[in-house]
Amino acid sequence: LAVIDTELDNGRKILVFKDSYGNAFIPFLTSHYDEIHIIDPRHYGKGAVTYALENGIEEALFLNSSVLVSSNKSFANHIRRVSY
Repeated sequence: LAVIDTELDNGRKILVFKDSYGNAFIPFLTSHYDEIHIIDPRHYGKGAVTYALENGIEEALFLNSSVLVSSNKSFANHIRRVSY
């Protein structure tokens, strides 16, 4: 879990689910969101939905390599595991 608090003041927050390929895209979000909350589901063990509700996050983005998602069933299990 990582949180980027930007200089913006527009009230927008986003929760990003990402693998290592998502790292390159995160900087592009900094000019659009006050807070960017980042979860790599392979390394996060709590409930992401609960986390989003507790932190007032209304938007989510999945940034994952299609090769990883389609060829690795355990990654889908990680997403399922954190989706409470």
